[in-house]
Amino acid sequence: MLSGAPISTSTVSRTALAGSATASLHLPRSRRRRAESPPVTQTSTYPCPTTITKTTSSTPAPTSSCPVPTPTGICIQPTNKKYGYGPGKPVGGIALPIVTCNNIKNDWKAGNVFKLYSDKDSQKCPSYTRPKCPSACVDACKTQFQQCESVYTEGCKTGRFTQPYKDADAACKAQYSDCLAVNKYVKGDGHCTTWSDTC
Repeated sequence: MLSGAPISTSTVSRTALAGSATASLHLPRSRRRRAESPPVTQTSTYPCPTTITKTTSSTPAPTSSCPVPTPTGICIQPTNKKYGYGPGKPVGGIALPIVTCNNIKNDWKAGNVFKLYSDKDSQKCPSYTRPKCPSACVDACKTQFQQCESVYTEGCKTGRFTQPYKDADAACKAQYSDCLAVNKYVKGDGHCTTWSDTC
């Protein structure tokens, strides 16, 4: 064990710095410049996306009674070349609500084989007997129209969407009229004939 006075931190630091400075003097001039050059920080920039894609789904939420059937509706989304809407491309991206088999077994057994899935809680959704299938499609068309007006048309009016307000309003109304026409004689024959069609 060595004895003697402890060496202070400041003394070691000064000695190390002096040695480092002396060593750098013996380096070639080009290497001294590289050794003495301060670190360089590089910053990379990337452009932010200019558009935001919003994905929506028309698939209703499941319930405790039975999962909601596959989202293949009985009612038909109309097509109109003038306004550019059709299956998979409704006005304002607002899909026609699905009318399909009733997923509540007791209600289905009571004769209400069809249901309009217009609410996340399917027990709050209206159900229909087989003869009332056209009425279910009428209600689906009406629900789509109301959402088209309140969301898309009003959004165009306030500048949320780029489509002129009058054009958006005309498209929503045309789609509603076409929807009623193409679904006027929908019967739902062959659909939801047994409970196994639902679950």
